[in-house]
Amino acid sequence: MSYSNTMSAPYAQQYPAYPMPQQKSKSGSGTVFGMMTLGALGGGTVGYLMNRKPINSDGKASDYFAKQVSENLIKADSKTKEFHKQINEILKKIDSVKDSADLKKLFDKNKEAADDLCRGLYASKDDVVKMVSSDNIKSVKEKIKNMLKSSNEFMYQHSKNIIEKCWDKDTKEFIKPDSIEQKIFDIVKSTKSKGQWKKALKYGGITAGVLGTLTIGYKMLTPSYSPKINR
Repeated sequence: MSYSNTMSAPYAQQYPAYPMPQQKSKSGSGTVFGMMTLGALGGGTVGYLMNRKPINSDGKASDYFAKQVSENLIKADSKTKEFHKQINEILKKIDSVKDSADLKKLFDKNKEAADDLCRGLYASKDDVVKMVSSDNIKSVKEKIKNMLKSSNEFMYQHSKNIIEKCWDKDTKEFIKPDSIEQKIFDIVKSTKSKGQWKKALKYGGITAGVLGTLTIGYKMLTPSYSPKINR
C-alpha cells in the first residue's frame, strides 16, 4: 500500500524560471511528513504481519509468541519469577560495580541468581569475589553479563522448544504431548488466544493513530487547506 503527498504549486506556471523557496519548504515538509508517517505505518504493519500467527507454516514459533510464553512460564512459578528477577537485577547494575566490595553487595542482594552463577564455575560467591582485583574487574563484569544473558536466552529457546513440541503440524493446533506437564501446556494454549487479541489491538491502535495523523497533517501542509469555523 502507498500514499502520495502531492503539494499544489499555484505560482509554478507564472514563474517557471525562478525557484520559490517558501513553496519548496512546504513541499519538503510534506515529503518529510509523508516519509515519517509511512515509516511508522509500515513498521506497525510489518510487525503485525510477522507476528499475526503464533506458529508459521513450518511449525516454528514466532519470536513475539515465544517471548510471551516465556514470560508467562516465568510468572507461573514464584521461585522462577524471583530467580529471573534477580538475574535481570544483576544485569542492570553490573556495569556500576567498581570493585570486589561492590560485587559482593550485588551478589548478596541477589543471592539465588549469584549462587547459580557461581555453581557454574564450581565456586562459592565468596571464592569468586576474592579473586576480583582492579586488574581483572572489567573482564569479570563482562563475563558475568555474558553468562546471565545466556541464561535468559536459553530460557527463551526452551520456551520455543516447548511450543513447537506442543504444535501438531497436521491438525494445525496445540495437542498436549506426554512429555509436557498439563500446567505448562495450558500456559502455551492460553497465551495463544490472549497474545493474538493483544497483538491485534496493539498494531490496530498504532495504525489508526498514524492514519489519523496522516490525514490531519496532509490537510495542514496543503496550501488549499482552510479550517472551517462554526458560527
